[in-house]
Amino acid sequence: MRILSARGAYAARLLVITGSLSSLIAACAPPPEVRWMEAPSLPSPSQAGHPATRLWGDLRVSPGVVEVDTGSRPWSGYWFPLTGGESAPVLSKYDLASGRKAREWFDASRSQADRPALPWEGRCDAWAMASLVIPEPRGPLAIGNVTFEVWEQQALWIHAFENISLGSRVILGDRNLGDGTSDFNDLLPMEFHKILEQVLRHENRPFILDRDPKPPIWNTPIWGARWEIREDRNRPGWMAVSTDLYGVLPLESARAPSERRTVVLHYEYALRVEAARGGPFRVIDSEWTGSSRLDHPDFVTLPKPGTLEHRSENPEIDVEWLRQNLK
Repeated sequence: MRILSARGAYAARLLVITGSLSSLIAACAPPPEVRWMEAPSLPSPSQAGHPATRLWGDLRVSPGVVEVDTGSRPWSGYWFPLTGGESAPVLSKYDLASGRKAREWFDASRSQADRPALPWEGRCDAWAMASLVIPEPRGPLAIGNVTFEVWEQQALWIHAFENISLGSRVILGDRNLGDGTSDFNDLLPMEFHKILEQVLRHENRPFILDRDPKPPIWNTPIWGARWEIREDRNRPGWMAVSTDLYGVLPLESARAPSERRTVVLHYEYALRVEAARGGPFRVIDSEWTGSSRLDHPDFVTLPKPGTLEHRSENPEIDVEWLRQNLK
């Protein structure tokens, strides 16, 4: 993956699990004290799984250029590292407005943690999901005698998405844990492209992408794409694909000016095809090419259509209160 520009207005298995709530907190930057294997293995693509194919059927393509804009713009918010207390003043204001004790619980939980949080641990996943499903705050909001700035409204929503029902989301692909046992190549290019076709183009909705296969999770909300498919003159039966994804980056600080930080992610891959009667070519194999061989998406997270069940790690943050008051 190459990041072409940033800034501006901006699984091997199918994991579909129902039941309990699961924490979304994950790494937001590489841990310097950990040395992982970036490419523990590069298996033949035929050995990997086909999660998108299992959901939606075979991928069929035709040469040409496709541009997709879902019309939905996720917002940039801060990732709120676990080592910091940037959201503590916001929780105090929330308590004044709601009558709860979120700040008290927050302070106690930090002092009683089982282990100190590492500098790279934060709420990237919570921000990414909230930015997909919660309308972007547009300005200061007064609730009684308390006024919440845009970043403070975002902070409350990000806390509210720290846990999400496993039955409310679909994960395609497995995270590379960096321990030498994870499949570095499990999300095949043909599966990745099927997700683009199905979710962006046909369902017209954004999704969350872990944008490279290294162990830290860099969740990036994706709202649009452009791809070009052409016949590979050097390899009969193969087509070369160049894809740009349009996504949103988190803010660099909690109180940063409200803006949408846009990123363009570039990937290249090849699709092996066979002729299909009366229609586009059927894809039967694929491989990452160029720099994407070692730098391609790790996994994709999709919120299921309908109500998304979620809550905060902080039991004093009432999600229903947020829904009623942060409008």
